[in-house]
Amino acid sequence: MTLAGKLNGPQLSGDEKTSHHAFALYVTVLIIMLMLVSGSWVSNRGADWIQITLLVSTFGFAMLRAPLRSMNARAFYSFAAIFVTIAIIPMLRPDGYSKQDILFLVQILVGFIAALACMIDYRQAFRIFARAMYWLTLSSLLLFPLVFILPELLIPVPDIFMEQSQKSSGHHRTFYTLFGISYFASGQGISSIWRNQSIFWEPGMFGFMGVVALALSDAIGGSRKEKAVLALGVVSTFAPGAYGLLALYFGIRLVRGNKRGIIVLGLIIAVYVTVALSSISLVRAVVQLLFDRDIYNDSSVSIRSTDLWLPYVAALKSPLFGQASIEPYENAMSAAINKRRFGITNSVGAYFYRYGYPWALAFIAWAFYALSRGGVAFSALPFILFFGLMYEPLGFSSLFLFLLFLAVAARSNHTRDSRAGSPKVRG
Repeated sequence: MTLAGKLNGPQLSGDEKTSHHAFALYVTVLIIMLMLVSGSWVSNRGADWIQITLLVSTFGFAMLRAPLRSMNARAFYSFAAIFVTIAIIPMLRPDGYSKQDILFLVQILVGFIAALACMIDYRQAFRIFARAMYWLTLSSLLLFPLVFILPELLIPVPDIFMEQSQKSSGHHRTFYTLFGISYFASGQGISSIWRNQSIFWEPGMFGFMGVVALALSDAIGGSRKEKAVLALGVVSTFAPGAYGLLALYFGIRLVRGNKRGIIVLGLIIAVYVTVALSSISLVRAVVQLLFDRDIYNDSSVSIRSTDLWLPYVAALKSPLFGQASIEPYENAMSAAINKRRFGITNSVGAYFYRYGYPWALAFIAWAFYALSRGGVAFSALPFILFFGLMYEPLGFSSLFLFLLFLAVAARSNHTRDSRAGSPKVRG
């Protein structure tokens, strides 16, 4: 049975079932395409021609069902405000436009058109996102042991599909695949692969998407099996950031609906901090024993931790309209930790660095409000998304913008239903 056919839904007539199944199948394919173009190895290290082909294909596929003549007004105004401001701000910057600004505008457009195509039934779209991640996670968990049992099954992705400039930058990584379903990145050969990442460009991204899907599955009434598989997938990434997000999710889940929420939240934070501080040495020993990696001397850890605060400081050189060039940030990174980073992993910090404090603060406040959807069941989603964006550069992707515009439409419908006296739905 296909993923779309396994989705739970109301009892429908024959024609309605056909239409429902067709919509579910279409949204499933569209969401997977958005994942590929936003968070897979293609979007990170894929050759330009394959990135452009996938991006254009995703846009064209979204256009097939996008109701351009009857779109959600709130979503359209949100799209117009973001698109116009991002088009204008680079004109006011001292160093003008960059290729990244053009790409961001394209991603905004693709994310909006994809959301339009799914607004016919946004509840079903959220459900399909969680279900798609469930099947991706389940398949990766089944295949991941083969990396250690039969490593000869791993095949390197051909060079024709890979970005050539990474070799000259000194950041060359080879991507390996198992049957084209799961992918693994390694700069030191197959023997250094030790974390699960499914179709995504790194384990942290897979973990991030897994926690987002877990929060959505919880909000729309997903099964315990689905949530258990998603949580296990996050654990298999061995990504500290993903573990932090998973802990955040469980903390919010415990607090939600509790009359003594503030007290419970304080106790949870105290417990988390205590456990985290006391278990660092244990985690270091386990990782060294199993994978011969020292997290204290891991360059990615020091770079990611610096990325958490450095963008906000670097943005102060042009606080109103940001900076197009990444070179000042690379120089600041070299001065801070004597390491050079090609880009910013912290999407939230990148908002400030690239477009200035006024736009970044306004965008984050609006996005946080939109993602809350006005419902208690979705209270964890904005926190998880934005904390995840602080360690993964997904904030400029069509996938994130798709979820954002879909949430705007969902919030609009939620408000209209409440005013009409309709009972609140959980999905």
